[in-house]
Amino acid sequence: MSPQNMSLRVPLSKSGSGVTSPPSSTFSTQELSSHPSPTTNYSSPQSPTSIKHNSSGSTTTSLPNQFSYYSEFLNKPQFNLILINSSIKLIQILYAKNSASATRVVESKLRFFIIEILRRSKTSTQSLQLACFYLAKLIQSEKKIEFCPKKLFLTLIILASKFNQDHNYSFKSWLKICGEGGDLSMKELKSLEVATLSLLDYKLYLNNVNYENWCNILMIFSYDYIKLQKLDVISASGNQLEFETSSNEVSSKLRNWCRVFQGMDFKLLDSVDIQFKSYFNNQVGSKILIEVDPFQSTQVPSLFSKRTHEEDHFIAKKVKV
Repeated sequence: MSPQNMSLRVPLSKSGSGVTSPPSSTFSTQELSSHPSPTTNYSSPQSPTSIKHNSSGSTTTSLPNQFSYYSEFLNKPQFNLILINSSIKLIQILYAKNSASATRVVESKLRFFIIEILRRSKTSTQSLQLACFYLAKLIQSEKKIEFCPKKLFLTLIILASKFNQDHNYSFKSWLKICGEGGDLSMKELKSLEVATLSLLDYKLYLNNVNYENWCNILMIFSYDYIKLQKLDVISASGNQLEFETSSNEVSSKLRNWCRVFQGMDFKLLDSVDIQFKSYFNNQVGSKILIEVDPFQSTQVPSLFSKRTHEEDHFIAKKVKV
Protein backbone atom coordinates (compact mmCIF):
# COMPACT_ATOMS: atom_id res chain seq x y z
CA MET A 1 0.00 0.00 0.00
CA SER A 2 1.41 3.36 -1.01
CA PRO A 3 1.65 6.21 1.51
CA GLN A 4 -0.89 8.20 -0.47
CA ASN A 5 -3.55 5.59 0.32
CA MET A 6 -3.64 6.19 4.04
CA SER A 7 -7.08 5.62 5.50
CA LEU A 8 -8.97 8.90 5.99
CA ARG A 9 -12.26 8.72 7.86
CA VAL A 10 -14.87 11.26 8.92
CA PRO A 11 -13.57 14.26 10.89
CA LEU A 12 -13.11 13.90 14.62
CA SER A 13 -14.39 16.58 16.95
CA LYS A 14 -11.82 18.24 19.18
CA SER A 15 -13.76 17.10 22.19
CA GLY A 16 -13.72 13.51 20.96
CA SER A 17 -11.00 11.00 21.73
CA GLY A 18 -8.37 13.55 22.67
CA VAL A 19 -5.12 12.49 24.30
CA THR A 20 -4.20 15.19 26.74
CA SER A 21 -1.83 13.55 29.17
CA PRO A 22 -0.85 9.97 28.30
CA PRO A 23 0.86 7.95 30.99
CA SER A 24 4.63 7.91 30.92
CA SER A 25 6.15 5.16 28.82
CA THR A 26 9.92 5.24 28.62
CA PHE A 27 12.73 3.50 26.80
CA SER A 28 14.25 1.31 29.49
CA THR A 29 17.81 0.07 29.75
CA GLN A 30 16.68 -3.53 29.39
CA GLU A 31 14.75 -2.91 26.19
CA LEU A 32 17.49 -0.90 24.47
CA SER A 33 20.59 -2.42 26.01
CA SER A 34 21.54 -4.25 22.83
CA HIS A 35 21.63 -3.17 19.21
CA PRO A 36 18.32 -4.34 17.67
CA SER A 37 18.45 -6.71 14.74
CA PRO A 38 16.21 -6.29 11.68
CA THR A 39 14.33 -9.47 12.63
CA THR A 40 12.97 -9.99 16.13
CA ASN A 41 10.48 -12.29 17.82
CA TYR A 42 7.22 -11.39 19.48
CA SER A 43 6.16 -12.17 22.99
CA SER A 44 2.57 -12.49 24.20
CA PRO A 45 0.19 -10.40 22.09
CA GLN A 46 -1.94 -7.71 23.69
CA SER A 47 -5.56 -6.69 23.15
CA PRO A 48 -6.42 -6.10 19.47
CA THR A 49 -8.35 -2.91 20.16
CA SER A 50 -7.69 0.34 21.97
CA ILE A 51 -10.30 -0.65 24.59
CA LYS A 52 -9.30 -3.62 26.72
CA HIS A 53 -11.33 -5.64 29.21
CA ASN A 54 -9.54 -6.75 32.36
CA SER A 55 -10.37 -9.63 34.68
CA SER A 56 -12.67 -7.48 36.84
CA GLY A 57 -14.89 -6.67 33.87
CA SER A 58 -13.94 -2.99 33.64
CA THR A 59 -12.39 -1.46 30.53
CA THR A 60 -9.11 0.37 30.03
CA THR A 61 -8.26 2.54 27.04
CA SER A 62 -4.92 2.25 25.23
CA LEU A 63 -3.36 5.53 24.14
CA PRO A 64 -1.18 6.30 21.08
CA ASN A 65 2.03 6.10 23.12
CA GLN A 66 1.25 2.46 23.98
CA PHE A 67 1.90 -0.45 21.64
CA SER A 68 -1.46 -2.11 22.38
CA TYR A 69 -3.22 0.89 20.80
CA TYR A 70 -2.08 -0.22 17.33
CA SER A 71 -2.16 -4.01 17.20
CA GLU A 72 -2.45 -7.17 19.26
CA PHE A 73 0.69 -8.39 17.49
CA LEU A 74 3.09 -5.83 18.94
CA ASN A 75 5.04 -5.75 22.18
CA LYS A 76 6.89 -2.89 23.84
CA PRO A 77 10.45 -3.64 22.60
CA GLN A 78 9.25 -4.02 19.01
CA PHE A 79 7.17 -0.87 19.24
CA ASN A 80 10.31 0.96 20.42
CA LEU A 81 12.30 -0.53 17.56
CA ILE A 82 9.72 0.64 15.02
CA LEU A 83 9.79 4.20 16.41
CA ILE A 84 13.60 4.26 16.37
CA ASN A 85 13.59 3.09 12.77
CA SER A 86 11.07 5.83 11.94
CA SER A 87 13.27 8.56 13.40
CA ILE A 88 16.24 7.30 11.37
CA LYS A 89 14.24 7.26 8.13
CA LEU A 90 12.90 10.77 8.77
CA ILE A 91 16.44 12.04 9.34
CA GLN A 92 17.59 10.35 6.13
CA ILE A 93 14.77 12.06 4.20
CA LEU A 94 15.58 15.41 5.76
CA TYR A 95 19.31 15.36 5.08
CA ALA A 96 18.88 13.98 1.57
CA LYS A 97 16.60 16.95 0.85
CA ASN A 98 18.78 19.49 2.61
CA SER A 99 21.26 20.65 -0.03
CA ALA A 100 23.05 22.92 2.46
CA SER A 101 24.32 19.89 4.36
CA ALA A 102 26.90 17.60 2.79
CA THR A 103 26.58 15.31 5.81
CA ARG A 104 26.12 11.68 4.90
CA VAL A 105 23.83 9.86 7.29
CA VAL A 106 25.56 6.66 8.39
CA GLU A 107 22.63 4.58 9.62
CA SER A 108 24.56 2.22 11.93
CA LYS A 109 26.25 5.07 13.81
CA LEU A 110 23.08 7.15 13.97
CA ARG A 111 21.07 4.16 15.24
CA PHE A 112 23.58 3.52 18.02
CA PHE A 113 23.53 7.22 19.00
CA ILE A 114 19.72 7.38 19.08
CA ILE A 115 19.41 4.22 21.14
CA GLU A 116 21.98 5.44 23.67
CA ILE A 117 20.38 8.88 24.02
CA LEU A 118 16.95 7.35 24.56
CA ARG A 119 18.27 4.74 26.98
CA ARG A 120 20.42 7.08 29.07
CA SER A 121 17.83 9.85 29.26
CA LYS A 122 14.87 7.44 29.71
CA THR A 123 13.01 9.49 27.15
CA SER A 124 9.26 8.87 27.05
CA THR A 125 7.64 7.30 24.02
CA GLN A 126 5.52 10.41 23.52
CA SER A 127 8.62 12.63 23.44
CA LEU A 128 10.09 10.51 20.64
CA GLN A 129 6.80 10.70 18.74
CA LEU A 130 6.91 14.49 19.11
CA ALA A 131 10.53 14.62 17.95
CA CYS A 132 9.49 12.67 14.84
CA PHE A 133 6.72 15.21 14.24
CA TYR A 134 9.29 18.02 14.37
CA LEU A 135 11.44 16.12 11.85
CA ALA A 136 8.43 15.90 9.51
CA LYS A 137 7.88 19.66 9.85
CA LEU A 138 11.54 20.28 9.02
CA ILE A 139 11.17 18.16 5.88
CA GLN A 140 8.43 20.58 4.83
CA SER A 141 10.51 23.64 5.64
CA GLU A 142 12.74 25.38 3.12
CA LYS A 143 15.20 26.39 5.83
CA LYS A 144 18.67 24.87 5.70
CA ILE A 145 20.15 22.86 8.54
CA GLU A 146 23.79 23.61 9.28
CA PHE A 147 24.55 20.96 11.91
CA CYS A 148 24.88 17.18 11.91
CA PRO A 149 22.02 14.64 12.37
CA LYS A 150 23.16 13.61 15.86
CA LYS A 151 23.07 17.16 17.18
CA LEU A 152 19.72 17.78 15.53
CA PHE A 153 18.15 14.65 17.04
CA LEU A 154 19.52 15.46 20.49
CA THR A 155 18.11 18.98 20.31
CA LEU A 156 14.70 17.76 19.13
CA ILE A 157 14.53 15.29 22.02
CA ILE A 158 15.37 18.10 24.44
CA LEU A 159 12.63 20.32 22.97
CA ALA A 160 10.08 17.49 22.88
CA SER A 161 10.83 16.63 26.51
CA LYS A 162 10.41 20.26 27.55
CA PHE A 163 7.08 20.47 25.76
CA ASN A 164 5.86 17.12 27.06
CA GLN A 165 7.04 17.15 30.69
CA ASP A 166 7.01 19.57 33.59
CA HIS A 167 10.35 18.42 34.99
CA ASN A 168 13.32 18.14 32.67
CA TYR A 169 17.08 17.72 32.66
CA SER A 170 19.29 20.77 32.74
CA PHE A 171 21.77 21.42 29.92
CA LYS A 172 24.50 20.18 32.24
CA SER A 173 22.63 16.91 32.71
CA TRP A 174 22.16 16.49 28.96
CA LEU A 175 25.90 16.93 28.47
CA LYS A 176 26.48 14.16 31.02
CA ILE A 177 23.99 11.98 29.17
CA CYS A 178 25.97 12.55 25.97
CA GLY A 179 29.12 11.35 27.73
CA GLU A 180 32.35 12.81 29.02
CA GLY A 181 35.07 13.96 26.66
CA GLY A 182 32.74 14.92 23.82
CA ASP A 183 33.11 17.97 21.59
CA LEU A 184 29.75 19.43 22.64
CA SER A 185 29.83 22.34 25.10
CA MET A 186 27.00 23.90 27.08
CA LYS A 187 27.26 27.07 25.01
CA GLU A 188 26.90 25.11 21.78
CA LEU A 189 23.99 23.07 23.14
CA LYS A 190 22.12 26.25 24.05
CA SER A 191 22.86 27.65 20.57
CA LEU A 192 21.57 24.44 18.99
CA GLU A 193 18.30 24.75 20.92
CA VAL A 194 17.78 28.34 19.76
CA ALA A 195 18.67 27.45 16.16
CA THR A 196 16.31 24.47 16.12
CA LEU A 197 13.48 26.52 17.62
CA SER A 198 14.01 29.02 14.81
CA LEU A 199 13.89 26.22 12.22
CA LEU A 200 10.53 25.16 13.69
CA ASP A 201 9.28 28.77 13.89
CA TYR A 202 8.92 28.20 17.65
CA LYS A 203 5.85 26.02 16.99
CA LEU A 204 6.07 22.90 19.13
CA TYR A 205 2.43 22.40 20.05
CA LEU A 206 0.83 19.05 19.26
CA ASN A 207 -1.97 17.65 21.36
CA ASN A 208 -5.33 15.90 21.47
CA VAL A 209 -6.66 14.69 18.10
CA ASN A 210 -3.69 16.23 16.26
CA TYR A 211 -1.32 14.09 18.31
CA GLU A 212 -3.42 10.96 17.86
CA ASN A 213 -3.63 11.38 14.07
CA TRP A 214 0.09 12.10 13.82
CA CYS A 215 0.91 8.90 15.73
CA ASN A 216 -1.21 6.90 13.29
CA ILE A 217 0.56 8.53 10.33
CA LEU A 218 3.91 7.74 11.95
CA MET A 219 3.02 4.06 12.33
CA ILE A 220 1.88 3.84 8.70
CA PHE A 221 5.17 5.47 7.69
CA SER A 222 7.03 2.97 9.89
CA TYR A 223 5.25 -0.07 8.48
CA ASP A 224 6.05 0.96 4.92
CA TYR A 225 9.66 -0.03 5.71
CA ILE A 226 8.64 -3.41 7.06
CA LYS A 227 9.04 -6.08 4.40
CA LEU A 228 7.13 -8.86 6.06
CA GLN A 229 5.29 -9.59 9.29
CA LYS A 230 4.46 -13.22 10.04
CA LEU A 231 1.74 -13.85 12.60
CA ASP A 232 1.55 -17.27 14.16
CA VAL A 233 -1.93 -17.55 15.70
CA ILE A 234 -1.02 -20.80 17.47
CA SER A 235 2.24 -19.74 19.12
CA ALA A 236 3.06 -16.08 19.83
CA SER A 237 6.77 -16.91 19.94
CA GLY A 238 6.59 -17.71 16.21
CA ASN A 239 5.65 -14.16 15.17
CA GLN A 240 8.36 -12.36 13.20
CA LEU A 241 8.99 -8.84 11.94
CA GLU A 242 11.36 -8.24 9.02
CA PHE A 243 12.48 -4.82 7.82
CA GLU A 244 13.18 -3.98 4.20
CA THR A 245 16.91 -4.37 3.46
CA SER A 246 17.02 -3.65 -0.28
CA SER A 247 18.77 -0.29 -0.74
CA ASN A 248 16.82 0.39 -3.95
CA GLU A 249 13.47 -0.28 -2.25
CA VAL A 250 14.37 1.85 0.77
CA SER A 251 15.58 4.74 -1.43
CA SER A 252 12.36 4.64 -3.43
CA LYS A 253 10.26 4.72 -0.27
CA LEU A 254 12.31 7.61 1.13
CA ARG A 255 11.67 9.65 -2.03
CA ASN A 256 7.95 8.84 -1.99
CA TRP A 257 7.55 9.81 1.65
CA CYS A 258 9.55 12.99 1.12
CA ARG A 259 6.89 14.08 -1.39
CA VAL A 260 4.11 13.01 0.99
CA PHE A 261 5.46 15.04 3.91
CA GLN A 262 6.20 18.06 1.73
CA GLY A 263 2.61 18.07 0.50
CA MET A 264 1.02 17.39 3.88
CA ASP A 265 -0.96 20.14 5.62
CA PHE A 266 -0.41 19.60 9.35
CA LYS A 267 -3.11 22.17 10.13
CA LEU A 268 -5.70 19.60 9.04
CA LEU A 269 -4.65 16.99 11.61
CA ASP A 270 -7.61 17.94 13.81
CA SER A 271 -10.17 17.49 11.00
CA VAL A 272 -9.36 13.97 9.78
CA ASP A 273 -9.41 10.53 11.33
CA ILE A 274 -6.38 8.47 10.30
CA GLN A 275 -6.52 4.84 11.37
CA PHE A 276 -3.42 2.66 11.38
CA LYS A 277 -5.61 -0.36 12.08
CA SER A 278 -7.32 0.08 8.71
CA TYR A 279 -3.91 0.15 7.03
CA PHE A 280 -2.85 -2.96 8.99
CA ASN A 281 -5.99 -4.89 8.00
CA ASN A 282 -5.46 -3.96 4.33
CA GLN A 283 -1.96 -5.47 4.46
CA VAL A 284 -3.14 -8.89 5.69
CA GLY A 285 -2.42 -11.41 2.96
CA SER A 286 0.34 -9.39 1.30
CA LYS A 287 2.82 -7.84 3.72
CA ILE A 288 1.23 -9.37 6.82
CA LEU A 289 0.86 -13.14 6.73
CA ILE A 290 -1.09 -15.25 9.21
CA GLU A 291 0.37 -18.71 9.66
CA VAL A 292 -1.68 -21.60 11.03
CA ASP A 293 -0.18 -24.91 12.17
CA PRO A 294 -1.37 -27.47 9.57
CA PHE A 295 -1.00 -30.30 12.09
CA GLN A 296 -3.38 -28.67 14.54
CA SER A 297 -6.49 -28.31 12.40
CA THR A 298 -9.95 -29.18 13.68
CA GLN A 299 -10.78 -32.79 12.75
CA VAL A 300 -14.16 -34.52 12.63
CA PRO A 301 -14.08 -37.82 14.61
CA SER A 302 -14.28 -40.92 12.38
CA LEU A 303 -17.45 -42.99 12.57
CA PHE A 304 -15.31 -46.09 12.14
CA SER A 305 -13.08 -45.48 15.14
CA LYS A 306 -13.30 -47.82 18.11
CA ARG A 307 -15.27 -46.57 21.11
CA THR A 308 -15.47 -47.85 24.64
CA HIS A 309 -18.57 -49.31 26.24
CA GLU A 310 -18.99 -46.15 28.36
CA GLU A 311 -18.97 -43.92 25.21
CA ASP A 312 -21.57 -46.11 23.50
CA HIS A 313 -23.77 -45.98 26.61
CA PHE A 314 -23.46 -42.17 26.78
CA ILE A 315 -24.41 -41.76 23.07
CA ALA A 316 -27.37 -44.10 23.43
CA LYS A 317 -28.78 -41.96 26.25
CA LYS A 318 -28.51 -38.82 24.07
CA VAL A 319 -30.03 -40.24 20.88
CA LYS A 320 -33.76 -40.89 20.61
CA VAL A 321 -35.21 -42.75 17.65
